[in-house]
Amino acid sequence: TPTGRRKSSIPVVEIARAAGKDEALAGLERWKARHPAAAAALEPRDILVDSMRGRSTTWTRVRVNLIHVPEAERPSQEPLEADYDPWEGRDVAARMEATEGSRARSRSKAAAGSPEADAGPGA
Repeated sequence: TPTGRRKSSIPVVEIARAAGKDEALAGLERWKARHPAAAAALEPRDILVDSMRGRSTTWTRVRVNLIHVPEAERPSQEPLEADYDPWEGRDVAARMEATEGSRARSRSKAAAGSPEADAGPGA
């Protein structure tokens, strides 16, 4: 894929990403109300509720496996019912650059044979 992400061979749609499980499950119920034929064909194991871990919080993702829904009745991916972004307000790119810069300095010290690099842990 162009993004480098894995492509699933199983028909899965994401329903919600929410800060709390209750909000995510409410989004699932709204999705089921819009797609009653698909919801009726789902088995309990087809509803995937994942607790995801961010840097300092957890959030909930709800996906639906449509493998038991007849292909003609499978809804396509829609905008998410709840679209929580655990990284909102954080400058992720700046932190990544700072981390990479720190690693590059460490590698250059080690390559130059600096006393700090030679000392090693516990020295």
